[in-house]
Amino acid sequence: MNKYIINLTILFIWWYTINICPLFAQIGINTETISSGLIMQIDPLGNSSSSSGNRYDDDIVISDNGNVGIGTISPQYKLHIKKKSSDSPEPLIKITDGSEKKDRIFMYSNGKTLWKDLIPGVAKFGTFSSNGVSIPVNTSNFINTGTYISLDKGIWLLNISLVVDGSSITIPSIDYNARLWLHITITDNNIAGSISTASSDIFLDTAAGYRHSDWGNLVFPYLTSTINAKIVINNTSDNSKNYYLAVGNITQAVGTSMSGYIDSVGKFDTGCSLYALKVKID
Repeated sequence: MNKYIINLTILFIWWYTINICPLFAQIGINTETISSGLIMQIDPLGNSSSSSGNRYDDDIVISDNGNVGIGTISPQYKLHIKKKSSDSPEPLIKITDGSEKKDRIFMYSNGKTLWKDLIPGVAKFGTFSSNGVSIPVNTSNFINTGTYISLDKGIWLLNISLVVDGSSITIPSIDYNARLWLHITITDNNIAGSISTASSDIFLDTAAGYRHSDWGNLVFPYLTSTINAKIVINNTSDNSKNYYLAVGNITQAVGTSMSGYIDSVGKFDTGCSLYALKVKID
């Protein structure tokens, strides 16, 4: 009878321990003072019980929710590494998998990380007008060409090259020195052929105190000319935005006064390009 009582007592103690009072163990290595909320704490310097502000700088811990901390006893993520208490920045991770080298950055794909070459910026390409526009040589206005580029939020460097037709420019007498100044800018106006003003998103150089609003190029009568510009755009909106190419503000450079039109402005031709690179300006 006593044997059965002993067995029942052991069985009851086992059941009570498992169901009512589950065991909870903490593991401390080189420390007898384990912080609450941890199931393991490794203290290489053995100073966790001190009052020093940097007493946890060397500690490695596992919390009761499975987070791992290095340099902290309260990890907030699956792996939480905290720098030493000193103010100076210092590297915290070194990964040498054989792919590391100068000017590479740590990138991921499908959850796997590797050192890869950094390709700076993101490129966007513009859409050219099918016909372009004709611009009178005596206009002081900017005319929307219908050519545009869509840019996301951020700072972009626009590179513009256009081929324009000067065969409709006339001069009263032969003058081989005659030429015009033709300017390029970017506008928010989306109506091709309409008078336009420069976009307020064109980057303002606060240090120099002026806006890079347009670029001037020489155009020759009777000839095909290539005009170029580089303009910085800062799209501060959260959405992609269309920026249109506007050309005009024509002035006489040198030579005899001219009349007529500059044709095919904004129309795609061999030598034309419109693209933007995302940049960072300090």
